[in-house]
Amino acid sequence: MTVDFVTPDPSRVLGLSTSHWTSKVDWAKAQANGIQFAIIKAAHGTNVNIRWFKENYQGAKDAGVLVGAYAWLTKPTVMSSAGGQARKFATLLRDYPTDLPGIVDFEWNAYTNRYDPKRNPTASDLWGWVKPFEDATGSKPMVYTAPGYWGEYGSISQIWADYPLWQAEYDPQTINIKPWGKWDFWQFSEKGRGEDYGVPRDGEIACELNYWRGSLDELYAFCGKVPPAPPEPIHVTVEIGADNLFVYPDAKSVTLVTNAGETVRFP
Repeated sequence: MTVDFVTPDPSRVLGLSTSHWTSKVDWAKAQANGIQFAIIKAAHGTNVNIRWFKENYQGAKDAGVLVGAYAWLTKPTVMSSAGGQARKFATLLRDYPTDLPGIVDFEWNAYTNRYDPKRNPTASDLWGWVKPFEDATGSKPMVYTAPGYWGEYGSISQIWADYPLWQAEYDPQTINIKPWGKWDFWQFSEKGRGEDYGVPRDGEIACELNYWRGSLDELYAFCGKVPPAPPEPIHVTVEIGADNLFVYPDAKSVTLVTNAGETVRFP
């Protein structure tokens, strides 16, 4: 299988989204290669705590990556109401609290005939999920959707603008979805090089990559958290000329400041 892998914009805050197909990710490797946030599939309908959720949740936490979780909304039935799906997801998040808001995945169904309108959730189904989730958690969830799906099954009601938006759009420029007008998170590609971000060989060759709309400090503020302090420089004395060597643990270079005040950098 040949994949035309994407190269993310290094100036933007990058995230990795996963599902059970991704398998167990090496989040330390993902973080070392620029991943700042993770969005992990936790539920599909009323099936919560799906395979690899716990492992990826804990791995991302241990790596210092901001964590989000999402639940795939399936077409409600008598045995699987939208509210029932939402409440089971909310219960799971009490045991696995996330940094990002809880997320509801509003898109085409996962069945073979994915464009069958009888199988696809509508805006009223989504509202039937959102309100019980808010009641159970006291917080507004984030909505994941694509312009094409929202245009067919969503709603232009202004009420949706009160909810954060995670938009899936693989074109170079995103399409504004009404009523939002802008996205908070953008799933811009499904062609990230999996091995670069710790996805194992038994997972996906290509992975889903996402951008946050602002700076890293703004992302932490969005999550209601304080960014970690940068590491303090380590001061080391060099015997030759008693020069001072300043070593920054996360840097790719070393700065040498001589007694004469000259600064020399070593890559």
